[in-house]
Amino acid sequence: MTVPTSDQRTEILSTVGDFSDGFLASQLDYVWQKYDVVGGGLQILYTKRDLLDMAMGRVREQVDFQTPSDVSVQASQLLNNILKMRNAIQAEIDKLSNTPGGVVESGSTFVAFAGELLTTGSTSLPGFSGEVDVNSLDFRGSPYPSGRYRRLP
Repeated sequence: MTVPTSDQRTEILSTVGDFSDGFLASQLDYVWQKYDVVGGGLQILYTKRDLLDMAMGRVREQVDFQTPSDVSVQASQLLNNILKMRNAIQAEIDKLSNTPGGVVESGSTFVAFAGELLTTGSTSLPGFSGEVDVNSLDFRGSPYPSGRYRRLP
């Protein structure tokens, strides 16, 4: 278990920012320890990304409003700005880890985020060949099997 140095702590909190109650600073050590196995620059980027996720959780309910005396507050802009910062950090992570599109290599397996699956545009399923005949007896609930599944004598 390691803790970030004071320089790393300063870099992270100056980039991400913090609330007046110091919420993100109090969570920094916990998030840092989650990524001990990664180390280096990626550990800093992962920590920043997770702290920004926590910040989004804190500000997600803030809305824009205007008082009768023409004082307006654009509180939803804070969430949009945090989201932009998170996307920029995710782009840096993708660049450093050489895995574009949000796919993270974990040992010998690959884990794809849902966003990657939605943006690839691939509609083919592994192990499936050909088109499905929706009028096939197999899919209409017929008690008689189609020609593909006939039992040989």
